[in-house]
Amino acid sequence: MAKTRRGRKPKTEAKSEPLAEVPEPPEDLGPYARNYWERLAPQLVELGILTPLHTDTFRVLCETWQEYRTLSQWLEADPSRMTFTTNSGYEQVTPQVTQRDKANANLQKLWAKFGLTPNALAQLGKHGGVKARGVSPLTQFAQKKYANEEGKE
Repeated sequence: MAKTRRGRKPKTEAKSEPLAEVPEPPEDLGPYARNYWERLAPQLVELGILTPLHTDTFRVLCETWQEYRTLSQWLEADPSRMTFTTNSGYEQVTPQVTQRDKANANLQKLWAKFGLTPNALAQLGKHGGVKARGVSPLTQFAQKKYANEEGKE
C-alpha cells in the first residue's frame, strides 16, 4: 500500500497571462449575453482576471445570463405561467421556473469564479488572482479621501 504525503500539494494549475485588451464578444451571443459581455469584460480585463484560458468559461457565464434573463422576462410577463394544474388537480411549478432557478444557481457558481461577488473578489485577491493594472480602486479612493482632508485644513 502506497503512503500518502502530507502537506501542501504542488501547484499544477496552468499559467496564463491576463488579457491586455478586451476581446470582442462572439458573434452568436444573444442580446442579453452580448450586453453582459460588453459590460463585464472591460472590468475583468482591467482587474487582470480574464485570461485566454478563461474566455470560454466567461462565454458560458454570458450565455447563462441570457438564459436567466429570457426566462425571467417570460415569467414576469405573465406570472400565471409560473404554475400549472395537473390532470389530477395538483398545482405544479412549470419547467421554465425550474430552468430559471437552475440558471440562477449556475450564475452563482460562475460569478464566484470571476470575482463578481464581494466575497469572491476578496478570495481572488487573497490568492493572488486579482492584479489590477495601475492604481487599485481602493488606493484611488484613499488618495482622494486624504487629499480632500488635507485641503480642508
